[in-house]
Amino acid sequence: MFSPLILQRSGIGDPKVLNEAAVPIIVDVPGVGADYEDHNTMIYLYNSSLRPYETLDNLYSGRISLDVMIAEKHEMLNYGGVDVQSKLRPTEADVEAMGPGSKAS
Repeated sequence: MFSPLILQRSGIGDPKVLNEAAVPIIVDVPGVGADYEDHNTMIYLYNSSLRPYETLDNLYSGRISLDVMIAEKHEMLNYGGVDVQSKLRPTEADVEAMGPGSKAS
């Protein structure tokens, strides 16, 4: 996450942005961070036999705060939170509809 910030803090990006932050320019790449949405996510609901304390749902729903979890050394802090992950690829029709820039990527 935060890929544009990591690049910019490393000196890769738009010189105007890097100069304002007093970061030495390593590579001039004006597009870094421009119109970028990092890590789009889709979350699906499902039924599970897990009990509430065995998932991160309490944290996501606001029933418990991260501060409380840290103070109580909650066992879920050892869990990365991802059981299933996939990458959905657009169809050829979707790529065509997105415009010529999409074909290159």
